[in-house]
Amino acid sequence: MSTLKFKRFVLCSMAVAMAVALSGCSSAPAVSLAQETPEKIVENFYRWYIDYPGNVLVDGAHRSSEYLTEEFVQQVDETIASFDKGGYDPFLCAQDVPGDLAFDRAIVSEEKASVVVHEIWNPGTPYETRTEVTVALQMADGKWKIADIICSASQVAATPEQVVESFYNWYLSYTQNTGNVLADRAYQASEHLTEAFVKKVDKLLASFDKGGYDPFLCAQDVPQSFIIKDTVVSGDAAQVVVRTSFEGHRFTVTLRRTDEVWKINGVFCQGTETSGAQIEDWNSFVDEQYGFRLRFPKEWGYEESPPMPPGEVPDGMKALKRVLFFQPQGWDGVAPPLHIQVTEGTEEEFEWLYAPVAATESIRIKDSDVIKAIEDGGGIQVIRYIFPSPNDESVRVVVIDYISGFPERAEGNDEVIHILQQILHTVEFIK
Repeated sequence: MSTLKFKRFVLCSMAVAMAVALSGCSSAPAVSLAQETPEKIVENFYRWYIDYPGNVLVDGAHRSSEYLTEEFVQQVDETIASFDKGGYDPFLCAQDVPGDLAFDRAIVSEEKASVVVHEIWNPGTPYETRTEVTVALQMADGKWKIADIICSASQVAATPEQVVESFYNWYLSYTQNTGNVLADRAYQASEHLTEAFVKKVDKLLASFDKGGYDPFLCAQDVPQSFIIKDTVVSGDAAQVVVRTSFEGHRFTVTLRRTDEVWKINGVFCQGTETSGAQIEDWNSFVDEQYGFRLRFPKEWGYEESPPMPPGEVPDGMKALKRVLFFQPQGWDGVAPPLHIQVTEGTEEEFEWLYAPVAATESIRIKDSDVIKAIEDGGGIQVIRYIFPSPNDESVRVVVIDYISGFPERAEGNDEVIHILQQILHTVEFIK
């Protein structure tokens, strides 16, 4: 049972909202759930949760809470059912009950809101620590309800989207409630950032003589809200596109996974949604014979290599028709980061060319249904994107990522990985 001592009037206000008969409550009318703010919804729910006379999850008491959406209740039940042994409390993102709680002011955007809940462990002692839980709410039938709870990356194995959302929820909340993240250097203590990225931001801020910009937001002002737009995961690297409440404004957050934990290790500013015009200024590579094209930065180059050395071509290699390597000018890495291979032949002949894959996934890029195939070499991964020609079923264009799944190659090359993904999304068939 929690050591928290809550005032009687809190329990009384919960009595009407939760339809629980508690003795000794005032007969004054309770505030309608429809009138309560997101902060009050979150605080009331957690006060009830912590002081519940038993185990909420074991008793299934959360299922009758009018503070939760039906979809979220189902999500919690599915999460609990997925635990083999152990697990964690999906409402607290922990295996124990904190000694106290604190609540930030809500960030509200139209019919969505978020509240950062601070869980305080060993309060008032030299060992006091805090963890954060981000509670997402949505308006349903004129009432605010809890629709999701986002744990921090160190609490559970969070996805790249959850890490980015948790970091930026904290970032906006800190700005609106506490101070200036950059001036206070508060980002230095964030568990969501790699040490290398923190040092990079430190160095960048020190280089500003006057003015400058926010390297986390790619802007000089702070937006009111943000949304996650797209996510691409390649091995232990990921990219998440973030769009803010500023008109047409977006940026890309890159992450690395170490010891099963995703952390932010870079932010690339893309300006506005019309920044695709910058890609239009890139060089074009066009293959008239097999009918495809792609774009690549002017700072990059490519070279072509014969598919096979001169002489008789083995039957297992006859489907390979063209091999190209793309890389930044002056690249001194072990191998070019991006390979393009054009194949022509039957599906069986195509499969002869490549090692067996550990996993496949169907993704949509422009107008193509693309197969993402991962070869797992034990600590390294070769990631292939297979574009089938819409006009000739024997032709396939294979884009191979030779950097994201190689930890040593990927280290310090976040920008190259980012550009590689941009090039990937320019591949298209033209006939």
